[in-house]
Amino acid sequence: MIQVVELSPGSLEISWDENDPKESILNYFTEKDFLDTIETYLIENMSPIDKITTMLNHIESIIKLIVGNKYEMYIYQRLISIKVELQRQLSLLNDGKTVS
Repeated sequence: MIQVVELSPGSLEISWDENDPKESILNYFTEKDFLDTIETYLIENMSPIDKITTMLNHIESIIKLIVGNKYEMYIYQRLISIKVELQRQLSLLNDGKTVS
């Protein structure tokens, strides 16, 4: 059985039966493999509102990062249209409507 123990905030210990036919695949996992697997699981299980909120946060981060870039205005113009669409979808979801 795979066991996960939180050692401290942001630090996990994962253990498994190295001889178990199903679990032994983990013997070859790198730290990155574990992180990617956990991230994939979390993303797949996020609510639509959480996904859109995360996307909007990433767009805000990108807007800050492009300052001074030779193509800042070009990139910004494209990001802003995506941001507006995501805000529209978030508003619909918050009103209990479906996104279409």
